[in-house]
This record gives sequence, structure tokens and C-alpha cells, in this order.
Amino acid sequence: MKEQGYFSVVMYKDCEIQCFLQQLYDVAHAMGDFVENYEIIVILGERLDETSNELLQEAKRMINGHVILVTLSQCQNKACGIMAGMDLSIGDYIYEIETHVNGDTCQYMHKMYNNLIEEHNDMVFLRPHKKGILNGIVNKIFEQRGKASIVLGGNIMRLVTRRSLNRMEHQREEENTRNLMYQLCGLHVKHMHVKQQNKVKHGQFLKEVGYFLRAKKIGSKCAYILSGIYLMIFLGFMFIDNLDKTYVVPLFLLSFSILLILLGMLMNHLLLLYRETKNTVSYTVLEVRRLK
Repeated sequence: MKEQGYFSVVMYKDCEIQCFLQQLYDVAHAMGDFVENYEIIVILGERLDETSNELLQEAKRMINGHVILVTLSQCQNKACGIMAGMDLSIGDYIYEIETHVNGDTCQYMHKMYNNLIEEHNDMVFLRPHKKGILNGIVNKIFEQRGKASIVLGGNIMRLVTRRSLNRMEHQREEENTRNLMYQLCGLHVKHMHVKQQNKVKHGQFLKEVGYFLRAKKIGSKCAYILSGIYLMIFLGFMFIDNLDKTYVVPLFLLSFSILLILLGMLMNHLLLLYRETKNTVSYTVLEVRRLK
């Protein structure tokens, strides 16, 4: 018996039409095997030519679910496109596909849903087995600090519930850091791994590190710690009798510690302004239409 809930799939077209159509077929076939009602939201960074539109019309005859084409007139990156699709989705369960997928990869869509339901998770991420050296080091640090559930790096796809999406809305980011934002929203997450033949780009890894530093106020905390260290060094110099009190180094250390304190206060104010203004929409939808 097929699942009766309503599912949404968000895909971003970032390759040739023939290659993308094959991905669309694979996704639709995998969803049709276990889902009764679903929609596939295709995000287009630009208008399609007449030939591509005809190919899409032919593809609709082979897909049982609703296919929605969203054309963007302004979009900075793939993350903005995915965000536009998530805003338009109406499913109780939403798949975010971030990279190229094939038939074998799409078979995990059912496994991801089963894991979500059986283990009472709110999100399931599908990741490649291979990861970079820097990625492994940072994730190892998280494990040692009791944050093993946080894993940085690219996903092949994500399955999230409507609850997770609503929880994450107040952490919207223009950069491609949705992987980390979901993990920081406080809900249960499960990581699954699969062998991926195509190379997955991990360019968003450094952006995720930057977001993590901002979210945890690491910069301001380090500024306060450094200011305290320099202040202790200054007091140490002051209590050394054989050191000339007019020496320039203690004065420099004192001024530098004060500067760091002020810098930490400034960073806290900037973080407050950042949180208040980051919910602006970073994309513009030009057209939304259904394939019939």
C-alpha cells in the first residue's frame, strides 16, 4: 500500500535539459513506487527555449505527479533556488535535491522516509561516503565536543518535515548553509550514506563554518578571551619591579585589550542587526506554471 501523505520534491535545474530530464524520470519513478500523491517543483534559473519546453511536455506524460515549473528572474545561487521551491511547496514531507542524482540514488528516497517514520526523526540527510580532509577534522572536533549530530559538508538530498521547515524559517540564509541550519534548529536528524559515482561539490563547507561561527558568537567570545589574556599580561608587567613603568609594551597591551573589548561589543551589535535583517527574500519569482 502506498503512503497517503502529500510529498513535495524540490529540484534545481543546473545542467543540460537531457541530463536533467533523466534525473526527473528517476525521481518520479522512485516517488511513484511508494507515494500516492506528490508534486515535483522544478526551479529554473532562466527561461527555457522552445525545444526544452517541448521535451518537458513529453516528460509530463510519463510522470503521474504534478510537475511545477518555477522560473526565477533573480537568483544568486542554488540555495536561493531551493529556498524558492521550499516556499512554494505544500507537502507534509519535502525532499530537497542538491546535486545530480541517478536511479540508484533515488532508491534511497523510500528508505529515507522509512527511517524518518520508524525512528521518529524530523529530518534525514543522504550524504556521500567520501569527504574531504578538512571536513573530517572539523566533524571530528564536533564529535569530541558532544555535537556528533552536526555534520558539515554537502548533501545529496534531504528529507524534512513541515515542522522542521517551519522551525528553520527564522534562520534563513542567502548562502548555501541549509544543511547546517536544519541541524541547529533543535530537532532530531539522521544521517544516511551512499556511494556516489559523481563528484559532489563541497564548496559550501567554508560557508557553513562561517555560519556556525556567527550562530555561536565565536568571534565575540574569542575577542573577550584575548582581551582578558592581554590584560593579564599587562598586569604582570606592572608588578615587575625592574621593568620601566613607562615602557611602551604595557601601554600597547592595555590599549590593545581595550580595543578587543570594544570589538567584541561591536560584533555583538552587528550580530543582532544581522539576525534582524537576514529574513529578506533573496530571489524573485518570474513565473510559476504546471505542466499539463
